[in-house]
Amino acid sequence: MPPPPPPGPQPHESPDDHVYWRIAPTLTATLYVIAAAIFAVAIYTSLPVVLRLAIAAFGVAFAVTATYCARQLIYADADGIAIRHLMSTDSYSWRDIAAVDVVTTGKTGMTIALDLDAGRQVKLPPSLVLPATPHSLQSTHTLLGMKARQLSALGRLDRR
Repeated sequence: MPPPPPPGPQPHESPDDHVYWRIAPTLTATLYVIAAAIFAVAIYTSLPVVLRLAIAAFGVAFAVTATYCARQLIYADADGIAIRHLMSTDSYSWRDIAAVDVVTTGKTGMTIALDLDAGRQVKLPPSLVLPATPHSLQSTHTLLGMKARQLSALGRLDRR
């Protein structure tokens, strides 16, 4: 019996020629349900108007967060890597990527960075590559290293 997959955002079942990571759809759906419940309270209660507007503002915040979660995506295939944000998509061809590394952000934060040939570094959104459950720094670094090697192999950066 194979070992269970590591926790956190996982590549969906896909062929070896592409991989993508996204925030779990259950989290996005839960945020939309909470937003709907908040809007229902704001609309159907007999609270003062100012309080109802304040409650509706929380509903808007939950709806925007859910939309942001639904839009975030990292997709990689033989052509390159695409990173989708709330309002834009950034695409990088493997020709422009010199290396894929694990980098630290701040004191204890980690993510995967794309080192571009132009000397720039693009950091992937940590919410898409970090494990969803708490881990030690060493195991988080190991998991991110596995994902970075997976991306490198996909772009054949290890064979250049």
